[in-house]
Amino acid sequence: MLTEHIIIESAALELAKRLPSLEKHDYNTIDKLMQDIASKHRITGKALHDLFVRKFHKNPDNWIKDKLDEANDEPDFLADNPIMQKFIKWASQKLNLQSTPNLNSATILKKHRKIITLDDI
Repeated sequence: MLTEHIIIESAALELAKRLPSLEKHDYNTIDKLMQDIASKHRITGKALHDLFVRKFHKNPDNWIKDKLDEANDEPDFLADNPIMQKFIKWASQKLNLQSTPNLNSATILKKHRKIITLDDI
């Protein structure tokens, strides 16, 4: 039944959405999140794992590690963009900061533990 397939698949989508926001990405933390989501959707942890692999072609552990690596490998928008550098300098002066903060996108992503996707824009 199509409705049942969509409802069950939503568990895998929820896992993909919540994985980046975890404080740690170790086995126990990911397993706990998976158990919570599986329970909420009334499926087993193994069923959630299998759905996730079917949808994303990787297990959750490898998928999130790859996503985090992609975020770190992308060129740094702040460092490579002269307009952003000019804005940061201007904002620092307006805020009367002693020095211009050394900001980069990777640090911001790690600090907030969130991967920004097109869905977020």
